[in-house]
Amino acid sequence: MEIFDNIGQHVKNIANFISITSGYQQDINFKEIGLKPGMYFISITINGKVTNTRVDFD
Repeated sequence: MEIFDNIGQHVKNIANFISITSGYQQDINFKEIGLKPGMYFISITINGKVTNTRVDFD
């Protein structure tokens, strides 16, 4: 799971591997990982397929 800023620059790598076999949920606190307020994209790769989600952090 990776986080990119609004111009596509890599900001943070949250985890290289997360097991989802038991319905795992990842909570992300943007302040705790040192990100400033703004628009970010979270990119998740599962079995080679990438999903991107926009997040606005105030």
